[in-house]
Amino acid sequence: MKKATVGGVVCLIMLLVSNTSVGVELCPEPGAGEGIISIFEEACVDCDRGPVDTCGQEFSLTLVDVAPGPAPKLIVFTYDVYKYPDAEEGTDLAHWVLGVDLAQFQQYLGDGMALSDIFVDCAGAGCLIAIPDARTQLDGVKFEGVVGDGETQTFTLTLDEGALIPGWGFGEGCMLAATRADNEDIRWANRPAPGYVCISGPVLVEKPIVYVCPKSMGYWKNHLSKWPVSSLTLGCQEYPQEELLTILKTPPRGDASVILARQLAAAKLNIERGSDPEPASGAIEAADELFCEYSGKLPYRVRTYTYKGKQMLKLARILDMYNNGWLTDGCGDED
Repeated sequence: MKKATVGGVVCLIMLLVSNTSVGVELCPEPGAGEGIISIFEEACVDCDRGPVDTCGQEFSLTLVDVAPGPAPKLIVFTYDVYKYPDAEEGTDLAHWVLGVDLAQFQQYLGDGMALSDIFVDCAGAGCLIAIPDARTQLDGVKFEGVVGDGETQTFTLTLDEGALIPGWGFGEGCMLAATRADNEDIRWANRPAPGYVCISGPVLVEKPIVYVCPKSMGYWKNHLSKWPVSSLTLGCQEYPQEELLTILKTPPRGDASVILARQLAAAKLNIERGSDPEPASGAIEAADELFCEYSGKLPYRVRTYTYKGKQMLKLARILDMYNNGWLTDGCGDED
């Protein structure tokens, strides 16, 4: 048993070991307040999925599963909260907080993203971002829900890796959680403290970027159901799928703008699908700039022998090589 003192408040931090539970039992005194949380977080270095019992053994938390979500880049964490039978009034679960590192998540957000873009869904009860939760003094995700004696409730948290900068995703790591019954409040000396526990939860991890090989212009023309998006911007104009398909099927007949547009549309579909954008980025930018010089939508009827026509043909050749995989390592003429 290890004894720690913060601001005159004595806490007991001990290992709780049983046949079904291994965790850190964290027992703050009533009225301990915000300052005590740092000690508990420092002690939370060894954890598993549970079940693990909270301080006082009023509740048991279990990370049931971590699985891919219903769409790409979504990760779903599923938790069960069990309430041990207790005859005392006011001890049913009112809410609980999973102490994810919101500051770290904020640091690795992608351009234009907010924390709310990471936490896309939760089920089992209402939930919200708590900074911090007043009753438990934990930052993280707060789950509202009533769990009575002998009951178990399932909570899910869906996270979107697409809201992070490339190369980062979600894995499992140790974090503090806290259950709060009706009669508990860490701030008041005449109230019991919430139940703290160390459990596995979502943390940021590096994930290598895996690119797919590009597909040719002909592939996209003939596989409409495989398109990752329903519209694209070519130059300064947006084109819905129907108009893009018309461009892909239109014989160029000496029009350099159509030749380039077909390869540009295919390149952008490849990138949306997950191909490495780097080999084509310069040609795509130059093609968009060229098209923005013209008003209205394609075709622009640019003869191939003109100065602009020759520029468009040069860019089209680069994008054709990209779309056939010749500019991407490990790819080549992929269909």
